[in-house]
Amino acid sequence: MEVSVKIRREEKSVILDEGSTINDLLKKLGINRETVLIRRNGKLCIEEEVLNDRDSVEIIPAISGG
Repeated sequence: MEVSVKIRREEKSVILDEGSTINDLLKKLGINRETVLIRRNGKLCIEEEVLNDRDSVEIIPAISGG
């Protein structure tokens, strides 16, 4: 299956196995789950959610400060 991924201003397509989760996508991209927020098709989601073909995923860096 193919999903569209947006990280900052860059967009790309990523090929994953059927039944892959958000966590699988993050591992494939080498991204630490604890440092980002994820939107799937415009809604915040958790890493256990299973992706579907043609989903749109936005990876948003979490910024903290003091």
